[in-house]
Amino acid sequence: MSYGQAEDQPKIAEDLWLLRKLHFEPDTSPLEICREAYQRLVLSDTIALYLTTDDLDGVVAAFYMPQDSILFLAKSGSSDPSYAAESTVFFRELANANGFEDLLPFLARRSCNRVNKRIRKLRYYYNPSGNELIRIARKYEPTDTEFSGPWYRKFIQIIRTEDQLDELSSKQILLHALTFCKDQLEKDFEFSNNPESHRSFAGLLYAAST
Repeated sequence: MSYGQAEDQPKIAEDLWLLRKLHFEPDTSPLEICREAYQRLVLSDTIALYLTTDDLDGVVAAFYMPQDSILFLAKSGSSDPSYAAESTVFFRELANANGFEDLLPFLARRSCNRVNKRIRKLRYYYNPSGNELIRIARKYEPTDTEFSGPWYRKFIQIIRTEDQLDELSSKQILLHALTFCKDQLEKDFEFSNNPESHRSFAGLLYAAST
């Protein structure tokens, strides 16, 4: 499906949401539906971001139908063979990737400006309150179960390597994550297609997601 103007994006979102609702399994519990829907939504949104360009008519939405393992892509504006070719390249790189870091060159080439817009928003909201957040975190006592997941584990690897720390308390992890975000954002970091930028961007994602 394709739409001619950028203002048609809400229509794309409505159609994709309807498709999701229609393809839910009726005998699945509500909790499982929510969890599976969220996982599919994250996957679809991630694919859409990677395939979206910085052009006004380059917005892509994605919907995955698990029953038949079909991925539907919807693009604003006109479509041409180059989009199909780029999609093929992306899925080939996705199949060969060992982690999301391997896909950062593709993301930088396609959606650099959109990613930097999100970084600027994070900087706008974080910088005025970064020191205050760190001050509050020094008084906070997080539990050992508050941090988990792949982003957290990646961030732990970074700070263990950089700070030569073996054992970290939950409080140390929290303070490291807040300080890391503050330092990166104060540098006016911008995402671009070079290895150093990719490493900084990955670290910022790990810290912010922790």
